[in-house]
Amino acid sequence: MIVERRLFLMAPALYGLTFFAKSDFEEFTRQAGEYAKRMIADSNRNEDEYLFRVASLAAALNEFPAVEFGAPFKTMRSGMSYRGSGIAVIQWRMEPNTVYPAHNHPGYNGITVGIRGECRMRNFDFVGTAPDMKSRETFLVKETQDNILRPGTVCSMMSTKRDNIHQLEAGNEVVIGADIIAKVGPDQGFSFVTIADQSRNPKDRTYEAIWKELD
Repeated sequence: MIVERRLFLMAPALYGLTFFAKSDFEEFTRQAGEYAKRMIADSNRNEDEYLFRVASLAAALNEFPAVEFGAPFKTMRSGMSYRGSGIAVIQWRMEPNTVYPAHNHPGYNGITVGIRGECRMRNFDFVGTAPDMKSRETFLVKETQDNILRPGTVCSMMSTKRDNIHQLEAGNEVVIGADIIAKVGPDQGFSFVTIADQSRNPKDRTYEAIWKELD
């Protein structure tokens, strides 16, 4: 699912949010942070409701502040735009025609906002129970999202319970995006995932996968 900015500007009553046509980043982080704190504190939390609320706010955001990107990790450079009030906003940059490997985000949920360029974003979910991240056993994943991130769009929504693996493939120009993430559970680290190129069953888009040791 992709959320586009124009959709939410035409539907200001959606989700009962306070919308702002020309949002500033400070107001965005204030509102998103309040939603995050309430979601995290709620033992019966509805992560999907939270994610759609934050996506609505992000779709109305006019621009992100400039950041200084750090040294590359794999094929990505990143810089922190904001941390606090239950959320972190991390901008990232990929060079043209590069791939950032599939990886998971245990204990976190989030969305990705397009700022510049285009990037294919594929999300996957576990089929059944995945083995421990130290295991070298193969397991199955199901492709649940396959979207193109573009400026002004929101995609790759993931919760602690679904779609928590994603892979990024930059298009023919530099890509800049922003991840808006919230820590919901205990920090469990993360792992890259090697996912087979060919689906085991194209109709249900399942793939064999294996955890990959961090370099």
